[in-house]
Amino acid sequence: MARPGGISGHGLVQGPAGKGQEMAYDVIGMLRVGGLQKDLNGYVYGDRTLYLNAQERAQYEVDAHAGKLRFNKSLAFVDTADGNSKVYLFIMTGEGAIFMASQNTVNHHSAFVSGNPVAAAGTIKVELGLITLITSESGHYQPPKEFLDQFMDELKKRNADLSRAELTFGATKATNKQNRLRKFGKTKIADVTTLTLPSTNKVLLDKGSHYEGQLLRIYPEGVQWKWY
Repeated sequence: MARPGGISGHGLVQGPAGKGQEMAYDVIGMLRVGGLQKDLNGYVYGDRTLYLNAQERAQYEVDAHAGKLRFNKSLAFVDTADGNSKVYLFIMTGEGAIFMASQNTVNHHSAFVSGNPVAAAGTIKVELGLITLITSESGHYQPPKEFLDQFMDELKKRNADLSRAELTFGATKATNKQNRLRKFGKTKIADVTTLTLPSTNKVLLDKGSHYEGQLLRIYPEGVQWKWY
């Protein structure tokens, strides 16, 4: 059974889910607001995000066979007809492993990798193994287009049939930065980020400064302010 875990004693997510493996792709950390905060709120108020360990998430790993997506363990074709809006959540790790499941089963993207960074995240529609839709919809990660392009690269390497796939990706990193600079200007502001750990009731403060409009993202090695 999945466990509510992934928050270390330092208020950051634990080490990479694929520890010891070489990263094939760039990764993006989940948002402090809308990501980690949502998971912490769920922990406090009882609607927990059940973070999966390696053994638990293995049942949701998929690969392409003769162009169609199948679950590695069951060998069943992926079919998202039972998912919310007939789509599944999916993520890809920095090593290129792909996981997907109904939101009724895995309630947030962060659950697949215990809150760690991902190389891609979004929703996917699959009909008996054939991909018909891929989006970048993820409130926890909100990945720019570059990360979804990585996902497409991996699917092509696996010879997945993409002939019917409709793609709905977000803006690029550069466009996100331009939009935020246009909205907020380039104003440097002091920052104090408060993080309350429900397990210890301790409050941690990350002090520093950032540009107004930047977003705080969570990585195992620390928090980082990004334009996207």
